[in-house]
Amino acid sequence: MGSTTTIRKYLNSEDGSFMNTVVFLVIVIIFVGIIIIDGTSVFYANQAAGDGSQKAANLAALEYRQSRNDARAETAAGDYCEEKNLDFLEFNVNRTSGLTFDVVCGKPAKTYTFKYLPGLKNLTYQESRSTSSSL
Repeated sequence: MGSTTTIRKYLNSEDGSFMNTVVFLVIVIIFVGIIIIDGTSVFYANQAAGDGSQKAANLAALEYRQSRNDARAETAAGDYCEEKNLDFLEFNVNRTSGLTFDVVCGKPAKTYTFKYLPGLKNLTYQESRSTSSSL
């Protein structure tokens, strides 16, 4: 006859090694899937924080051009961050090298496993700093 293949050996064995292999593969696939989902969540939180802080800084500069008021520029940036479900962390006006506005926004990533792992826990909160000029 022909040679027996590895799969045929697993199917014909009675010690459960085929089922053990299937269970192991299912567990590995689930684990890899959760890591991919968590990584995607961190990526999207990073993108949201970066885009939000840049748009908030631009909005602060625009508001300052219209009102010439630092407090209104800060309020405009903070309102934008709140509207986009971002944390408004910091706002600075720099007048030394022209008039620039620094805005820092943060966004937590919704993860399943990263928040429990000490090495990856710091990835679950993404912050971004952006600067915009009012000139």
